[in-house]
Amino acid sequence: MQKLKILTAIATMVVASPALAQEITVWDVNVDDAAHATYYDHAKAAFEAAHPGATLNLLSQPDAEYYTLLGTALASKAGPDVIWANGGAQAKALVGGLIPLDDKLPDLIPKLVGKSAFTGPDGKLY
Repeated sequence: MQKLKILTAIATMVVASPALAQEITVWDVNVDDAAHATYYDHAKAAFEAAHPGATLNLLSQPDAEYYTLLGTALASKAGPDVIWANGGAQAKALVGGLIPLDDKLPDLIPKLVGKSAFTGPDGKLY
């Protein structure tokens, strides 16, 4: 449930900006996994119901190649709007291509557990 709240909050931030399209692309490694299908179907339906006119595109990437594909996409400024990432070194390696979330989700950030794993060297949460 916490993942759904974070996904919704971040995607809301994207939709709230009039300069951005109403189509939000999310990358994860489990979207096509039958064991996770109910969760993703629910998350997509809940988000789109809460944000009429917005479309959430959930794209599954191959697990073994995920961070390579993501790093390449972010470096070329062609990455998705929202990403899934493990914390720690893998997430911190992506900081240069991510937007800090500190001022975007002020009410949610204090409730996050393990946020140090997503904090960049600049002290900001990504």
